[in-house]
Amino acid sequence: MDSSKYDLLFVSGQTDELKAMGDALAELIPVRISHAATAEQALAMAKDASVKLAVIGGKFEGDALELVNQLMLQDAFINTAVVSDESEEDFHERSEGLGVLAQLPNSPGPQQAKELVELLKGIAVIA
Repeated sequence: MDSSKYDLLFVSGQTDELKAMGDALAELIPVRISHAATAEQALAMAKDASVKLAVIGGKFEGDALELVNQLMLQDAFINTAVVSDESEEDFHERSEGLGVLAQLPNSPGPQQAKELVELLKGIAVIA
């Protein structure tokens, strides 16, 4: 495994949903992005790699916050971001205590990638 790259996991039923953000992340930091379509795949992939960030897309078939909870139980050091069109207040209420790093808008792109990188640097996950 190339330790000079940061392992990211994108979870979505459609691989193109997070492509624009993934492309932008790859321009900002050295990353290796894996894709999972289901919670089971995501949990298995996160278990077998040193995932720094899991991004759960809005087109994920399942409860994104339940997956966040399962990921946190498996490895408390995995950071998470969730695509959600809920109001900020409602999302915060539902995700409180889960340590979600960021709520992302539908079709996240370069701006969200830049914001995620700054958040990850701020908590010393990436250099």
